[in-house]
Amino acid sequence: MFALPIYAAGNTSDVAATAAIVQGVNDNVIQTTDDRGVIDRHPAAFTGLEATLSFRVIEPDNDVHGLRFRLRGQYYQSLDGFHTDDPDGTLQALYASSISIGRFSTLTISASGTLTALTSARVGDGTLLFTIDPSTTQSTFSLSQGALSLVHELSPRWRVREGAGVLFTSTVSASPFALAGGQELDRRGLDGVQPYGMVSLLRDLTPRDTGDVSVTYRYTYSPYSIDFTSSPPRVAGPQRIHQVIPDAGLSHFFTPDWRNLVRVGASISTPSNFSDDNDPVILPVFSEEVYFTNERWSLMGATHFSYGSVTPRLGSGPTLGLQGSLVGTPYPTGKLRNLTMTAQATATHTSLQAAGSASTHINAVGISLEGRYPLAKGIGISAGYDVRYSTIQTSGTDAVPFFRQIFFVGVSAYFTNNGSTPALQLLNSPFRPAG
Repeated sequence: MFALPIYAAGNTSDVAATAAIVQGVNDNVIQTTDDRGVIDRHPAAFTGLEATLSFRVIEPDNDVHGLRFRLRGQYYQSLDGFHTDDPDGTLQALYASSISIGRFSTLTISASGTLTALTSARVGDGTLLFTIDPSTTQSTFSLSQGALSLVHELSPRWRVREGAGVLFTSTVSASPFALAGGQELDRRGLDGVQPYGMVSLLRDLTPRDTGDVSVTYRYTYSPYSIDFTSSPPRVAGPQRIHQVIPDAGLSHFFTPDWRNLVRVGASISTPSNFSDDNDPVILPVFSEEVYFTNERWSLMGATHFSYGSVTPRLGSGPTLGLQGSLVGTPYPTGKLRNLTMTAQATATHTSLQAAGSASTHINAVGISLEGRYPLAKGIGISAGYDVRYSTIQTSGTDAVPFFRQIFFVGVSAYFTNNGSTPALQLLNSPFRPAG
């Protein structure tokens, strides 16, 4: 049955809302570089407002639909006398549905969007890779994605899965970017679009093991590309990259709580704008994901080696990544049994083809922690810490580093329709790397 409107009160199983006012410090709200190349990090205190709203609807035929919103805003007060920007913030939304189509087919639909200023973006938002911009630390950008997947049972042990989706990235506001020859680039507008399609054949090998073979096609387009080997940089033509990924996967349940997913395959891609070689780029791809879920914890850990685009304007290249997230309640009994927390960590290294034989290397690591403890029914205290460090370096040039920490503490109010204490949650990243 197709998705019901989320306001269908008769079928709503869960409604949760939270709101918080926080005080915090951002130790690099604006980063500047003087004529000698010395980097200055300008800190600021901030007053922030945060709110979340979540729905889950279960229909009589067990179709499930979920909708989640998150809003965050900050007003800054400089700690070193340097002028700070106007108030900024982050807006995120996520929708997902699982819908039965007949007796043997299930359709899943998801859509998510993020609108955020770079100064407001946090690692826990799942957008770290998209906030690495070698041209500025002051801009506002958006991410939008949609995906659908149809799984059809061919027999008790065989299934076929078909999927498609698209990712859009754009710059909403940013200062003009100085280029070689005295020109300036207005970077507002579309940064990149990445549609994909895939088909998989799955087979249950044992009660605990499922194998599959898959083929994915991905197209990456950016209306322009930037060559950072010159100073100031130069603008080149559009990036148009076609990529085919055949791979195989094995999912294994060690226990009902522990699951592991391994994928091995190859990436066959057309070269980026800056490559001197017109031959296809062929590289192995690999990923491993580990999941653990019980009544107290939800854990995800992943590592991957892939070929793809971190920043569409810079092209594609081999990427090594690590990611982990943890959500739950650390203490099952005692005074802290109602304490809830989230943790997310991300690390990546990628090498992108620049002009000639040069390469642009991007490194990034980030950690985000947040906790909430109820003081009374509907009221609690919340605190968090977010840190990120990234470097961008093109062959023959010095690395451009960015380091930022955010601390905050505040008072949180919350509501659920069943009287429980809502758990802290992480929004899923809108992008899953190739491989």
